[in-house]
Amino acid sequence: MIFPQVQSYHDVGVGIGASVLIVCIYKLRSALYVRSCADIERTSKAPLKHVGDDGTITIWGFQKVHPVKGICDTSPFVARVECYLKLLSLDYTKDVSADLSENPRSKLPFANLYGTMVDDSGRILRAIQEHGKLDPKAGLTADQIAQGHLVQRLLTGSLYWVRYSLNFLTEKGQNGAMEGIKKNVPGFIFPIIRAMVLNSQIANLMGQGFGRMPLEDIIEFGKEDFRALSAVLGDRTFILGTKEATIYDTDAYAFLSHFMYDSTGASMDWMEAVKEELPNLVKYTDRMRLLLFPDLKTKAN
Repeated sequence: MIFPQVQSYHDVGVGIGASVLIVCIYKLRSALYVRSCADIERTSKAPLKHVGDDGTITIWGFQKVHPVKGICDTSPFVARVECYLKLLSLDYTKDVSADLSENPRSKLPFANLYGTMVDDSGRILRAIQEHGKLDPKAGLTADQIAQGHLVQRLLTGSLYWVRYSLNFLTEKGQNGAMEGIKKNVPGFIFPIIRAMVLNSQIANLMGQGFGRMPLEDIIEFGKEDFRALSAVLGDRTFILGTKEATIYDTDAYAFLSHFMYDSTGASMDWMEAVKEELPNLVKYTDRMRLLLFPDLKTKAN
């Protein structure tokens, strides 16, 4: 006979043991299984599960509302879609996926665009433009288009990885990144989930290359990116010298806003020196913030 209290401890122990066993089996399978090129190609073209309201635009991101006003989402890739929709004054709704089961590529953002399921921020932006018969390059010179392309690549291919590194290669960044997960999983299994998530993210950084660099070098990369953006901007109102904001401005804001306004996650002490050195970039980000979030202007007044 097992007494009730002993039985409860026994049940918890069995539950923990089963969870650990499942994780071990999963990790062993992952280590031994190599996806074929055909599998990779098939997954890349697999359709998304059809969800959401076909009568409007719905975007799936990491949170419905970011805790810092003026930032759309934890992911700048989700944010770049939202910022573009705000620039176009298009209504949309936002949802959160519990497990990314809707997307065979397990990535955010994905969207329902008036009945068409699309994923990847670049593809979503192109789908929005095609639906509205919009040409993001209309009125731009060849030099401006080339500059805009380089700005986008700097943001998505370099500056993004600086922030990613700060989130997962520093203790404060790791704690901030895991805070949301900690609130939504049982306490006894959180250390296992934490280890799995962090190992996965650090492996991504190792594969990309930033994970093999000293933190001070990564921060220096970020500073160089900011200096380049500042030089491109100069004393112009918008990044390419246009009279009105373009998709290149919403992209710039989506990435810059995380560095300029969000100190809730990774340590960004070095950004204070960047702000002092590059005041035009600070003013530009503030200007875009008020353009995309006009209610902030009202509150300030």
